[in-house]
Amino acid sequence: MKVDGQIRSKNFLVFRVLSYKSILIGWVIFLSTSIVAKSVGDDLLITAKELEYDERNKVSLFKGQVSIKKNNFEMLGEKLLLTQRENGYYAVLTAENQPVKFTKLNDSTLETIKGQAFKLEYDSIKNQVLLLGNAEITINKGATGMQDQLKGENAVYNLDSGIFNITGANDKSLGTNSNVKVLISPRTK
Repeated sequence: MKVDGQIRSKNFLVFRVLSYKSILIGWVIFLSTSIVAKSVGDDLLITAKELEYDERNKVSLFKGQVSIKKNNFEMLGEKLLLTQRENGYYAVLTAENQPVKFTKLNDSTLETIKGQAFKLEYDSIKNQVLLLGNAEITINKGATGMQDQLKGENAVYNLDSGIFNITGANDKSLGTNSNVKVLISPRTK
């Protein structure tokens, strides 16, 4: 079946069958391409190979080559658990044996901000990303070619303010103690 899903604040995921004729064609398309969920107002686009949807609990599980795009922000991973809340949604993105990644383009400064960690959590109400486990953030300074790098165990990045908060690992039971590492490119005068 060809699926056209729309995510909205009040009606979480709505599927429409386009026509009986398109059902047969849709099955062929469905088996060979991704499931796509999109929103009209928030520009949220999710693509994945598979979707499990729990209507009662307003929870969706996307699997396989997951991509989430919202305006100039994108997250990539293998598994996405998306929970609908009254005023927005909460997304947890993971991948096995590889980091999950995000990219954000700042149109006004032409900066590209890229991040990766073992797990990403996105909160649409706070508009922030939580990077958990071996967090790395790279800031490319547009046409200047300058690049800043930030590394730590965990990081929080607020997409509205552009503020980062990065912490090192400090687990005495495991004997680990690492600091935050920052590499700042020199600024031209």
